[in-house]
Amino acid sequence: KPAAPPPKTAAPAPNLAAAVPPKPAELGRDELIGAIFQDLGAFCKSPGRATVKAMQRFMTLVGFEGSDNEWRAEYQSLCKEWKQDALQGFEQAAFSKMVNDKSEMGVFCSDGELRNILGKLLAVPPKPPAKQKTRKRTEPASEPAKKPKVAEIDDSQFQ
Repeated sequence: KPAAPPPKTAAPAPNLAAAVPPKPAELGRDELIGAIFQDLGAFCKSPGRATVKAMQRFMTLVGFEGSDNEWRAEYQSLCKEWKQDALQGFEQAAFSKMVNDKSEMGVFCSDGELRNILGKLLAVPPKPPAKQKTRKRTEPASEPAKKPKVAEIDDSQFQ
């Protein structure tokens, strides 16, 4: 006679509290860094990497005030210093080392600064800047150019 199957038990009730993300104040240092990095990956739609725009978003929050051209040069320098592929972006391990490094090479952030940064990142949904669309001129040169529609204006520079 075959053995009877084990009795079915009810699945445990889901932990609804776990579905709510913890507040920055509730996170330890490594969790803060991981949450920031995760947000940066979502921002650039590249999980596991923080690309040039995502890193610019982070570095602006820690005090970088240069132009986009100055940022690109700074990013290239950071990638070289931390042995990261500039096209692929920073890996989490290198990012974590960078924000934990108190030397001249590092971008050390205290726990309080990390909490503040994460709070600011979470306050603004991770939406990367829209790529600028190039429009071909279709009207004759003698007619004035049409004004762009409001939806076509890239307002990411104002954020």
